[in-house]
Amino acid sequence: MSEEELQKTINDYAVICRDYERELRFLRQRIARLEAEGDSLIKRWKYHLLENGMTYRQHLAFAGGHGLRCIVAGVLLVTHSLLPCFWRRTGSVLVARLQKDFREHNRKSA
Repeated sequence: MSEEELQKTINDYAVICRDYERELRFLRQRIARLEAEGDSLIKRWKYHLLENGMTYRQHLAFAGGHGLRCIVAGVLLVTHSLLPCFWRRTGSVLVARLQKDFREHNRKSA
């Protein structure tokens, strides 16, 4: 790696660190404001959204989508319990999909 490339990499890293520090300060300020509100439902609500890095709409889509998927899979699994020839892999496919989605979400919010 040349001296110029090394300097560019260092500068890029410094920019990333500054952005990260700015975001971290912002999140700490938001958490401090939430802690000042007391242990209310609104505080827990905001804190949950904050710790997951989501807006209310994003959370509604993520959690609601997974909830609906589970309801549909539940109906299919009950049908499968009565008629074993139908939807034989529904349970395992659902679990694999949920695991993948939550693993990706946890990686993004970490």
